[in-house]
Amino acid sequence: MVWRPPHTAFLKKWLKAFLVSPGVLFTAGYLLCYLAATLSLSMGFKTALTRSFEKKTDSALILSVESLHADPSLNSITLSTVQITPAGTDRANGPGSLSIASLKVPCPDLLLFPLNKATLESSAESLSGTILEQWARCQ
Repeated sequence: MVWRPPHTAFLKKWLKAFLVSPGVLFTAGYLLCYLAATLSLSMGFKTALTRSFEKKTDSALILSVESLHADPSLNSITLSTVQITPAGTDRANGPGSLSIASLKVPCPDLLLFPLNKATLESSAESLSGTILEQWARCQ
């Protein structure tokens, strides 16, 4: 018996069935949601967070966040290298400053950030309050 390659029509149908299978559709949907959440964190949430923090402290403290990452479960945010320094000082380790290597904060509305700016602003405001409470406990 001689082996013959399958017909191209069979391969096209098989590939189409594979692409619309639930496993592939779910994975693609999850990756799109994760990408949208990550982009909204890096573009909008970081600036909203620093703006909200400065507003809460009347520009007396400056918040610096190196990076923001969405948790794979899309239920929390991890902030890396969070630094709070009094305004007018350049030293991150002086009096009144605080440095946190990593801070994981629950955020159940993370998927709504790309869709709703009000949700992003309110989450940034509550997170800045949490960071300010951490700073007050350390002082």
